[in-house]
This record gives sequence, C-alpha cells and structure tokens, in this order.
Amino acid sequence: MKILRKNLPNTPLALSSYRFPSFHPQLPWKTFLEYCDYNMPQVYWEQSHNPEVNLIRTVKEFQTITPYRPIIPTGPTYRAGSWIPTVEDTNKFLDTCKKLKLDGANFFSWDECRPAYPDLWKTISEYAWDKPQQAKDITELWVESLNSGNPELVARLYAPNAVHITPTRSIQGAIEIQVWYSNLLKQLLPNGKFTITGISGSGNSRSVNWICKSDKANVSDGRDTFGLINEKIAYHYSFFSTKS
Repeated sequence: MKILRKNLPNTPLALSSYRFPSFHPQLPWKTFLEYCDYNMPQVYWEQSHNPEVNLIRTVKEFQTITPYRPIIPTGPTYRAGSWIPTVEDTNKFLDTCKKLKLDGANFFSWDECRPAYPDLWKTISEYAWDKPQQAKDITELWVESLNSGNPELVARLYAPNAVHITPTRSIQGAIEIQVWYSNLLKQLLPNGKFTITGISGSGNSRSVNWICKSDKANVSDGRDTFGLINEKIAYHYSFFSTKS
C-alpha cells in the first residue's frame, strides 16, 4: 500500500472489500484504509432481497473501524445461480444510500448488467439521486446583495480593479464601487426593493433589466451590462432614471 500510494499520490484509491468486517477480523483493515480515500464494500444480498438490512449493517460496522473513510457501497447487478437482484431491490438499495447520506453508490458488474439485465441498467441510470445545488448566477447574487442594503456585500462581487461606467462618470476599483453603492442604497434608493425583469447573455457576459421601488424614488428602466473574469464583475455599465 505504501508503494501504491507513493506512485499514485494524486489518484483516488478505494478499498473494495467484504460487506461485514466482523466476519473477517484477520483482514488488516487499518493498513488498507489508511492509504485509501474511499471505502467501497461489496454489499451483495445473494439469495435474499433485503438490501436495506445489509447496507445499514455494513455502514454501522465500518463506522467503528479506524481510520474511517467515506463509504461508497457496491451493489449487485449479476446472476448467482437462479438468484438475480430485482428492480425493487435496486431502488431500495439506492434509497437506503440516500437515507444514510452516503455520497454515492457503485454496482458490479456493468459488463453483465447492461446486455443481460437492461431493466436494472435503466433503473440505475435513471435513478433520481439528488443533484448538487447549482451555484447562483452573478445576476441573482447581484440583486440579492442590492436588496440586502449592504454596499459591502455588493462590492464583494467585483474584481479588485473592476471598472464601473454610468452615463455621467467612470470609476475603477472595488473601494470606489462600494462608495458608489453606498450612495445608491442609502441616499438615492433607500430601502429599495430591486427586481430583475429580464436577463440575457451567457459565459462571461450578462445584460440585466430591472426595476426598483424605494422610500424615496422608483426605477422602471434599469439596464445593466456585466463583463466577468473568474466569476467576478470586471466591467459594469449602468443606466437608470429615477422618478419620485
């Protein structure tokens, strides 16, 4: 294991082992796991149809072993004599993975499953595992920070040397931009409620239409263009007019 880790320092390694370590106390679990990034026990419920019981026990037993590694269990998609896991088994296995808050699941074996058991392949490939939450778009972050009323939060969305242009002036730098927003949010549009009415653009460019109602004045024609670098606003053109 030392040689393997030394020669593959940046490659994720996993231990593919027995489902119940209590059945195999002679195995040097600690030696394997201390050089691995993940634990991928083979949770096969052959001749039965009780994936939940097997998986829960597997996780409980491995939680008592040091060092603990994130568990990504391997379920069965193969035949053993007359036994084959069912679609219901497979869904229960995946549901239990989610209930136990595991990061993922694996199956053995793909080469047998895909041609021989397409119903299992379809079940796994279409399973609605929770998708990672997508990061908010810069336009959404911008309007949220405006509605917070905190100019410092708005300025954090900008690159250090960002340029902000309006029909009457141009400024550069996050500090100057924060001062501009302080005037906007506290003097010009105090307690403003900003709402986006339209968004266009992709990649490093966005155009936004917006309106605002505040204690002092309203805006019905806000139009802004953003140029982004490394997910920060590097260029910003603003246009709007106020009405009391």
